[in-house]
Amino acid sequence: MAIVRSLQQIGRYAVMLAVCGMSAQNIHAQRPRPAPAEKPAGAAASAHIQKGSNVNFPWQATDGNGYAWDIQYYGTVGNGANNVYSNGMFLYVNSNNFYPSDGTGWSNKAGDEVEVGPQQIGGSTSLKVYRRIKVYKDAGMARWLEIIENNSSQNATANIQIMNNLSYGFRQTTMSGGGNKWTDNDWACITVPNDGGANTPSVLHILCDAKAKTRPTLVARGSNLTARYTLNIPPKTTYIICSFEAQGRSQSELQKLMKDFKAYKYLKDLPQDVRKLIVNISAGADYAQIDLERGEASDMVTLAGGNPVYGQVLNDSFRFQTRFGPIDVPAGKIIGMAATKAQDGTMLAVLTDGQVVSGKLADEKLRVRPSTGGELAYPFSEIAQWSYRISPEKPEETKFLGPYLLLRTGDRFAYDGDSLPLTLQTQHGPVKLSPPSLLTIKMDSASNALHQVVFLNESTLGGLIEPAELSPALRLGPKVKIPRGMIAQVQFAPELQAGAGLTRMTLVNGDELMGRLTDAEYKLAEKFAPQPNPLKPQNIRNISFRPGLLGMAEVTIWDNSVRKGMFQNADFNFEIMPGPTLKISSSQIVSVELAQPTPPDEIVKEVEKLVAQLASESHVDREKATEALTKKGSVILVLLKKHQNAADPEVRQRIQKIIETIDSSGGQQNVQPDDSDESLPRMMRMRGG
Repeated sequence: MAIVRSLQQIGRYAVMLAVCGMSAQNIHAQRPRPAPAEKPAGAAASAHIQKGSNVNFPWQATDGNGYAWDIQYYGTVGNGANNVYSNGMFLYVNSNNFYPSDGTGWSNKAGDEVEVGPQQIGGSTSLKVYRRIKVYKDAGMARWLEIIENNSSQNATANIQIMNNLSYGFRQTTMSGGGNKWTDNDWACITVPNDGGANTPSVLHILCDAKAKTRPTLVARGSNLTARYTLNIPPKTTYIICSFEAQGRSQSELQKLMKDFKAYKYLKDLPQDVRKLIVNISAGADYAQIDLERGEASDMVTLAGGNPVYGQVLNDSFRFQTRFGPIDVPAGKIIGMAATKAQDGTMLAVLTDGQVVSGKLADEKLRVRPSTGGELAYPFSEIAQWSYRISPEKPEETKFLGPYLLLRTGDRFAYDGDSLPLTLQTQHGPVKLSPPSLLTIKMDSASNALHQVVFLNESTLGGLIEPAELSPALRLGPKVKIPRGMIAQVQFAPELQAGAGLTRMTLVNGDELMGRLTDAEYKLAEKFAPQPNPLKPQNIRNISFRPGLLGMAEVTIWDNSVRKGMFQNADFNFEIMPGPTLKISSSQIVSVELAQPTPPDEIVKEVEKLVAQLASESHVDREKATEALTKKGSVILVLLKKHQNAADPEVRQRIQKIIETIDSSGGQQNVQPDDSDESLPRMMRMRGG
């Protein structure tokens, strides 16, 4: 009952905060904002441009350097300047050419961007694809956004190809790293045409950014340049691939553009929630949901009425009256501030280390030296937002600041990770949380009834965080006590660190655990067995439990044989890696999937013996061992791969040949390929957190 009352209190507190307009999501500058984009049928509104007027193709546009872009109705470039393209920027998704059937699109109100689509990509999971193409009026650049929506309830794979056909082939191809072949460290390339005359431009192709984790492969051959991305898109999720093209009079001109390229300059027209959907190019700092506008030439002030002022901020420090008492922050530690919706002079200050502090500066004014000289002093109640210019001391992107608390007021406080002991009360018992194994704690669920812990390896676990009042040691210095209901999120690490080969356990409440079963053995009572048979966890491929029937399950074994029966074990012990070990009642389990099931010990010993025989002095024995291992098929791949780096070159060569033979033949009849096979296409991992 105590837990139920605590959950009810959390729900009431969240409602109270929402009514008071104190959600961190409500933080914004007070200047006028454009209306939300119109929503194409079946699409997420935020990913699409605000409709201006319908467009008939080809759409002719000229960039800020005077280069022509003739955009066709499927989002490609027809010719470009002086016929440098021969239909460029073709898009293929899962081998389907992007080819919307109606031949029309729509433009934004500024007239510098068009959108086409959707095209439905069928299959077991449904993908909806749109394209946005922007030609910059103030820069020699064009931008493509490939919007891929997974509207199904299943994970979906999107194999994306963006193909450039260039009219005259390549006399020279230079990658961003200086070489002529694409590597994992490259993010752009320049193609110089073979012919076409002095007026035929070279082309800069920007495919990701230097820090991207979702990166393409790139093949340049003849007159064709093809970038390939592979995305694994979760259910009901939208991802965007962003790329840029620039035409230039000389290679040196494009080299300078590539060297000076900063993505945030060309993405600042996009709302923050759209920038976050881009998986291959950094969207810049999110400043904890504060959309600060910044420049490189001067400090910027936007007044409450929307008028901008440029110059130099002169304040040396700022004193915030916070709910925890006064906090003094030197100007050198601040990037900028934005007003809250309350419009009462409360400001949110973004610090250079990523922290955010909210409070009033009642007795202070923002002192600004405008570009024409003199000095202005603005009350903070008259300011929508202000920011320092971008510089090495105050960069556009802030690094992860370590463990931090995100409050419902918008504050983001870094703290000493060891100063916050937390316990999660779950239906499996209390779990002590260890910061090194955690990604985040989300304090809100759909019903405000539970907290959700996300581990570094993607495991999720619901429950109630204790204690009810937290006393972290804040980096800013003051000792504070923060009620649990005031916290929106606790962040421990910047991103997931999913491990390979982990077992997945799905629970009835939607939680998913990644790690390993730690039980030595299970007993399965089967219809045709005189007594329960033993099963070792490592020999199981997957288990599907029947809802409402305690312990009843269908079990697929390592060799793909299927067994049905009732587990005699009431509980399954599961270790989250890294993380705690939980005792899970079988009544709470939906399924268990092992990434790398292994054969029983006697088969392992047989395989080890045959592998040793591959090094025999007898050629006949080596051939017999090779044949015997090949016949065993894909179920022993996980065992063979342990020997791929064997010291004996003969063994290495034969192991590789056996693996390739099994792969090409699909293994033995009625045997499925091992999901751990590294020869299968790799899946790129997304941010997105």
